[in-house]
Amino acid sequence: MMYAMRKVALPFAACLLLAGCASARAVEAVPAGSGGYPTTKAAFVTFAQSGDASQIHMFRTVNDGTCPVPNIYATVSPSVTGTALAADASAYFVNNGLLTKPCGASLYLYHSASEANGPDFTAGRVTIGTFPTGPKYSLEVDTGDSDGPALFELDFS
Repeated sequence: MMYAMRKVALPFAACLLLAGCASARAVEAVPAGSGGYPTTKAAFVTFAQSGDASQIHMFRTVNDGTCPVPNIYATVSPSVTGTALAADASAYFVNNGLLTKPCGASLYLYHSASEANGPDFTAGRVTIGTFPTGPKYSLEVDTGDSDGPALFELDFS
């Protein structure tokens, strides 16, 4: 698989010298094509490794159905947006074993817990569903509110 390097922030040392910032992400590897977002499960895991799961703060978990589907409600700072938000949410999703849940899982993101309202989200979402036939899983990553289109989607077995 071909990978493109996308710069998401100045390297830490350069950031300290030039801007005096306290932290930065240097570079993330994402697969080429599809706007640079993952197109396979392996590429999604690689993408997730570029994220910072500590940016996501869980405040509630609900398990739905007879085959429990965890719905995790969490907050993220409004300053975390775009690709960084997608990577951070993906990191949280992978690090907490949600990618391998047999019945699916969802992570709903808000800028404050008071915004939480059912399946609607205000900051982003990572969700994985299952199919009885065809590809076993369908993964979707969204940034922004629930009215916008998905940032990227992929199906895998």
